Amino acid sequence: MKNILLSFVFGVSLCVLTFSSVAMDLKQSGIKGGINWANLTGEDTENTDTATLYTVGGFAVLNLSSKTKLRPEVLYTKKGYDANFLGMSFDARLTYLEIPILFQHNLPSRNRDNVANVFIGPALGFLLSAKAAGIDVKNQTESTEVSLHFGGGTTINRKFTMDVRYSLGLTSIAHGTSDVKTTGIMATMGYLF
Repeated sequence: MKNILLSFVFGVSLCVLTFSSVAMDLKQSGIKGGINWANLTGEDTENTDTATLYTVGGFAVLNLSSKTKLRPEVLYTKKGYDANFLGMSFDARLTYLEIPILFQHNLPSRNRDNVANVFIGPALGFLLSAKAAGIDVKNQTESTEVSLHFGGGTTINRKFTMDVRYSLGLTSIAHGTSDVKTTGIMATMGYLF
């Protein structure tokens, strides 16, 4: 029920932002891809190691003011973990269609072509697949996930982007009362059109 409510609130917010974007100035759009160092956190996780996975997608940059931007993204993101237990190794892989809505603030710069920024915002993830040790566990995993993304980046020559962010899972991904959340550090590079 909590995930349904959070999904509804996020969906309404996304619709409001989408329809109000007509009044905003669409500055640029682009594509991006990179590495996601993913793991799980929570009271019901132990003995997990970070897995090196990936994320790819697209984004838009909307002007809210000269320094503040709204940056909606759509990402195909792999999350999960690696583990060694009693001499056996196994992994879990979760695939999400993730929609972060980031508020970006550009830092002061003398060079308008190369601008550093900081950003923060919520993300709603829709589970596409879930496997643990090669076994399908999608029916034991919540269909949506809410997380918080925050970090910093830069735009180079007004065409290339780089950013590093931390993704903090806010809702449990396991059915029932288990406390299992995703976490990760993402490093991406992108190209602006």
